[in-house]
Amino acid sequence: MMRFHFLWITSLALNLASYSLGHAAEPSTHALQLFAGNSQSIGTQMWQTAQTPATTKIFSYLTTTPNADANYYPLGKVGKYGIFAAFTPETGQELWRTDASSADTELLKDLEPGVVSGLPKKHELYRTTSLNLNNRLIFWGQTQDQLKLYSTDGSRESTLVIASFPHSSVQSINTELPSFYPLNKQAFFWVNDGIHGLELWQTDGSAAGTHLVVDASIEPAEFNPLLVYGLEPINNQNSLFFISADQRSNSAEEKLDYSLWRVDANSSERLKRFTDQPAFAFSLLAANQDKLIWIKTNATDQQPELWQLDLKTKQAHLILHLPATENLPRSLNTAKPIFFKRKLYWWFSIVSADGQDIDELWTSDFTAKGTERLASLPNPNNEYKTAPMLFSFANRLYFFLSDGIRPSALWLTDGTVAGTKNLLTVKDNQYAGGAGDSWPARPMPYVLRANKLIFPTFSPKDRNLSQLWSLTPEQPEQPLLLGEFDDPQLLPPADNDQGQWVYFLSGKQRWQTDGTISGTKALGEDAIRKTWQASPWPTGGLTEILALPSTPPSWLMAGIDSQAGQEPWLVTAEPMQSKLLKDINTAPASVDLKQVQQLGSTWYFVLNSRLWATEQDPTTAHEITELPKEEQCSFNAQAMVKSQDTLYFITENTETPEKINSLWQITAGQVKRIKRFPAGGYSWLFPSRHGVYVAYYPPETAGAWTLELWNSQKQQFATVLTKANDQRRLATLLETEQGLLYILEPNYALGGELVAYKLVLQTPTGTDIVLKDGFEPLPMLLTDTLLASAEHTYFLTQKENDPLNYQLSRLDWTDKTLVAVKTPPLPQQSRVLAAKHGLFILSQAPEASLWWLADADESAQLIKKFESKQYIDAVKLLDDQLYFHLMYLNQDDPPRELWLTDNTSEGMRKLADDLEMLRD
Repeated sequence: MMRFHFLWITSLALNLASYSLGHAAEPSTHALQLFAGNSQSIGTQMWQTAQTPATTKIFSYLTTTPNADANYYPLGKVGKYGIFAAFTPETGQELWRTDASSADTELLKDLEPGVVSGLPKKHELYRTTSLNLNNRLIFWGQTQDQLKLYSTDGSRESTLVIASFPHSSVQSINTELPSFYPLNKQAFFWVNDGIHGLELWQTDGSAAGTHLVVDASIEPAEFNPLLVYGLEPINNQNSLFFISADQRSNSAEEKLDYSLWRVDANSSERLKRFTDQPAFAFSLLAANQDKLIWIKTNATDQQPELWQLDLKTKQAHLILHLPATENLPRSLNTAKPIFFKRKLYWWFSIVSADGQDIDELWTSDFTAKGTERLASLPNPNNEYKTAPMLFSFANRLYFFLSDGIRPSALWLTDGTVAGTKNLLTVKDNQYAGGAGDSWPARPMPYVLRANKLIFPTFSPKDRNLSQLWSLTPEQPEQPLLLGEFDDPQLLPPADNDQGQWVYFLSGKQRWQTDGTISGTKALGEDAIRKTWQASPWPTGGLTEILALPSTPPSWLMAGIDSQAGQEPWLVTAEPMQSKLLKDINTAPASVDLKQVQQLGSTWYFVLNSRLWATEQDPTTAHEITELPKEEQCSFNAQAMVKSQDTLYFITENTETPEKINSLWQITAGQVKRIKRFPAGGYSWLFPSRHGVYVAYYPPETAGAWTLELWNSQKQQFATVLTKANDQRRLATLLETEQGLLYILEPNYALGGELVAYKLVLQTPTGTDIVLKDGFEPLPMLLTDTLLASAEHTYFLTQKENDPLNYQLSRLDWTDKTLVAVKTPPLPQQSRVLAAKHGLFILSQAPEASLWWLADADESAQLIKKFESKQYIDAVKLLDDQLYFHLMYLNQDDPPRELWLTDNTSEGMRKLADDLEMLRD
C-alpha cells in the first residue's frame, strides 16, 4: 500500500465554479478580452475582442523590429534573373525576380490578385518542382481548387499559365506538387487532369506543347489515388521508362496486370506486360542505352530478384534471385543507382534483429556470377535513415554515408569486396537531431569539380564545429583536413563557374579554398553573418542557395537583418558587399508572446521570456522591471496559474550554470519571490482557493518529489504529498470540496500493476481512497483528465481496451464511484471543457459536432453538427463562452476561423477569418 506524508488544510472548502486546472470558465469583470493570436498574414500578435467581429482586432504590435519574414524560397534562374517566391500580407505568396540589384528586385507577377496566394507557402524540398526548360522557367502554382503550371522568361507579360488541373485535398487529387523529369528539352510529370486519372504528361514550356503522353491506366469510379505506387520513372538520356497498372484497383491486396512503358518526346511504347502481379512487386532500378534493370520481389521468400530487359531485342531475363538473409527482407534503398565502368551499383536496406538499419551496397555486370554484395554498413543515423550517396570523381567511384545532416564517412570502391574500403569516418556521435529532416534541402552536401572535392563533416570536438576536407586526383585515397570551422555553409558554384576557388561561410567570416591548407583563407566578415551566433543546432548546409549566372560569382539566399527580419540577400564575391536585396514584407514581425492572464483591469503576459503588463490602453504596455533581468519565465507545463486575485509563475535563472527555478507572485501590482528551488529539476503549479499548489520534481538522482501548498493568507508553505515508496510520480491534481484528487503516473521499471495510472482521493481526514486504478489518460493531454463545473467533477480517459476512443465519467461523491456519462462518440482529438454550469463537448466522429452537457442533465444536447470538410478545435472558455477554431480540410494549410458560442446554436458567431487563439 502506498503511503504519503500528508497534511490536510481543514479550511479548504471550495467554490468549484472559480477554477478547474485552468479548464473551467475564467471570471472577467471587463467585456474586453486580450489574447495571443496568430494569423497567416501577420504571425503572432496581441489581439483583443469584445465578442463581436468589429471588436476582434490587433490590440498592439508589441515589437517594432524586426519586420516580418518574407518566407523566401528560390525557384530558379532564367536569363539574367533569379526567380523566387516571397510573401506579403497584401499579395500573399507570389512570384518575384531579381537581377542582383536592389532596384530590380520586384514582384514579377501577382499570380492570384489580392491577398490570396498564387504559390504554395511551403516549398517542396524533396522533389524538382521548378525547372529551367528551353530558356524558360516552369513551376507550379496552387490555389484552393486548382493546380496551375506556369512558364516565364523573367518578364511580366510572358509569365503565363500553360495548363490547369484540379486540386482537392478532400478527394486526394493533386495534393502534392508534381515532380518534373527532364528529357531532351521536354519535362515529364505525373498529374490528374480529372478525366484520365493520374497519368504521365509532358511540356516544352508552352501551352501548345503541354499534353498527355499516354493513358496507361484505367481507374475505377471513386478511385483512391493514394493506392498508386511505383510511378517514379527512370531515363537513359533518350527515353523515359515507367511501370503502371493496366487497370487500377481500390484494393491494395488485389493482383493486377502491369505494363512497362517507354516514352520520349514524340512516342510511347509498351515494352512488356506482367500479368496477375501483387502491388509493390516491381521497382525500376536503372537504364542505359542497351538495357533496363528492375527489381522484382519473389513471392515465395520475399527476397529481391534482379531482372534485365534488352532494349534492342525486347527480351527480359532473370539475372539473379538474391539469397535470403537472417534479417527482415531486403527493400530497395532510395539512394540513386549509378552506372560506372560497365557495371551497375545500387543499395538495398534491411533491418537487423535489434532494429538497426543496414545499408547494403551491391554491384552487377549483369550476370549472376558478376552480381555481389560489396559492403553491409549500419546507417549512421537510425532515426533519419539518410540514404548513402554514390558519385564518381577522378575516374573512381566513391560514396558518402550521412549522419542526417552532413557526410559522416567517405568510402571508395573498385567493384570488388576487397577494393571497397573506408577512407574517412567521423565518430562524433553528435548528430543534428531535429535538423536531420532538412537534409534533402541540399541535393549535394559537397562541392565537386574536376580537380577537387570539398565536403564538411561534424567535428569530434564539439557539435558547434565542423571539419572541412578536400580530396584531389593526385591523392585520391587521402582526404586532407583543411581545418575546423564554425557551422560552415558551402556556396555552390554557378553552372559557368570554372574558377579555382570554392567559397564558404563560417561563423561571421567568408572563406575561400583551393583544396589546400595554404589556400584556405579567411576573406573577412560577411555582412549576411553579422548576427550569427554559435548554436548546438547547426544550420550551415540547410539553406537553399541559388548561384546566380554572374562574374564574379554571387548567390541568392535567405538572411537575417536586425530591422527587416529574414529576407532575400545577395551574397557577393566581396564579403562586405553582401547585402539585403529588399525588405519585402514590411509588416510587424510575429512576436514571442505567451500566457496572457487578466487580474482586475490589468493583463499580464510573457514577451520574449520576460513578464509584461498592460491596461486597456495599449500605450501602457510595459515590462515588469521588478523582476530581475536574469530571471526568465519558464514554459514548463503548468508554469503560470491565476488564483483569485493573484498570479503565480515560475522563472529560470539564466546566469547560473545549473538551472534554478523560482516561484513568484503578483498581487495588486506587487511582485514577490516566494521560493527558490534546488538546482536542477522542474516545477508545476496547480490552483488552490487558498493560494497555489507547487509540485517540485528534482533530477532523478536528487531525492523525492514534493507537493506543497502556498497559503497566501498565512504566507507559508505546508507539505501535502511526497514521493511514494514505489517511486510513482504525481501527474496532475484537482482540489474539490470532498478532498484532493490526484493522479499518479505508472512506474514502468517496476512492472506489474504499477504499469498504469491511478486516481486517488485524499479526504480531509487524511484517508486515501483509490477511485480508479489501471487506466490510461488522454494522449498528450493529461491535464484534461480531471474537470469540474459548479456542481460536478468529471473524469475523462481512454476507453478500456479501446485506446482510439474516450470515456467521460462523473464522480458520485456519495459512494465514491465513477459513473459513465452518456455522450456522443469521443474518438481521438475530441475535447471536453468545463464551464460554470456544465460541459462543452467536441466530438470528432464521424463529422465534427459540438454538444452541451448541463449539470442538471443526464445526456448531452447537440449545439451544432458541422460539415464533413470542416474540422473544429475547441480552444478556451472565457465568461462561459467557448472560443473555437473552424478549418476547411479542402484547403492546404488552411487558415483558422475564430468562432464564439454559448451553449445554444443561436449564440454561435464568427469573429475572424484568419485568426488562431493561442492556448495559454
